[in-house]
Amino acid sequence: MQRFRRNPDDGFTLIELLVVMIIIGILAAIAVPLFLNQRKKAYETRVKADVTDIIQHATSYYIDSTGTLTAAGGPGGSWTLSDVNGVVDTSKLSDGDEVVGSNILNSNVFCVSVQHFTGAGADSSAWTYDQNGLHPGNLC
Repeated sequence: MQRFRRNPDDGFTLIELLVVMIIIGILAAIAVPLFLNQRKKAYETRVKADVTDIIQHATSYYIDSTGTLTAAGGPGGSWTLSDVNGVVDTSKLSDGDEVVGSNILNSNVFCVSVQHFTGAGADSSAWTYDQNGLHPGNLC
């Protein structure tokens, strides 16, 4: 029985270290794609919130006014709603979000699309809000 006991000064064997490294590698291979997918979902949730915010402001514009609106906004800046007289409303976009389509004719016919970008590449799908609700893709 004495020969199976380890000396307190002994370290781990090479095989034990390799097994641990393989297990860590397998866990990382599973976790990294899941993390990246969650990031994409977070970007899409922000895009949905931004496009809904723009439509809510456009709807409130039509309570007191009439006319055609144009929505515009750059990545991480602010969006604006404009009519023939100029800017009627503005608010902040989430970082990296951009208005990629806009067609607001009245309170019954409207379409706004927003998408998230990092650098030159899109990190999420575009989301469109029109008179039929929220839809994936740039449908404007």
